[in-house]
Formats: sequence, C-alpha cells, structure tokens
Amino acid sequence: MVRLNYTHGHTGIVDLKYFCDLDDGIDTSLCDWWLSDIDFFLDYEEFKEWQDVMEDSMTWNLIEFWETWHDVDSDGAIKELSAKEKLLYNKEKKKLLVEHEKKRADIEAEAVKIGL
Repeated sequence: MVRLNYTHGHTGIVDLKYFCDLDDGIDTSLCDWWLSDIDFFLDYEEFKEWQDVMEDSMTWNLIEFWETWHDVDSDGAIKELSAKEKLLYNKEKKKLLVEHEKKRADIEAEAVKIGL
C-alpha cells in the first residue's frame, strides 16, 4: 500500500495493482494507439529518410570543406595552412557549422512535429 499526496491537499491510498494498471495504460497508449498507428509509422519512415539525407549532406559538406582547404601532396602529406589561411579557414568553418546547427534544429522541429 502506498499513500499518495496530491497537490490540492487530498490523499489517497493505492495498492500495487494501481501502479500495474497505470503502467499497462501507458504501454497501451504508447504502443497500441500511437507507435503502432499506420499514420505515425508512415510519418516516421518519411522523417527517417529525410533525416538520413540531411545528415549525409552535412557529412559530405564537411568532407568537401576540408578538401577545399587542404592540399595533399604525392606522398600523402597534408600541406600546412598559413596563419592567414587558418584564420579564413576557421571563419568559414564556423559559418558551415552554424548552417549545420540550423539544419539540426530543423530536424529536431520535424521530429517534434510528428510526435517523437
């Protein structure tokens, strides 16, 4: 037995079955009514495909950015950037990372929109 104290001052006594029923209700609403719903499933699958494309795009942006700024000579050594080049590199990389943060915020907003 457990005593529940509600915020409005009332109290109640419940047994373990109350919590089992509560847990079962949560499972039913989440699994049976929401996560198993075909509309949610289709929205989720569409979201995952879009998210994968967005994340893949951000990864390739970083790779292409690095390749634009760094030269590799014939023996595989990476050419050092000058001090001026490093400043420009860092400035441009910051811009790219800000764009990526905006894209991640868009992904998060879309996830919330479909109920994740």
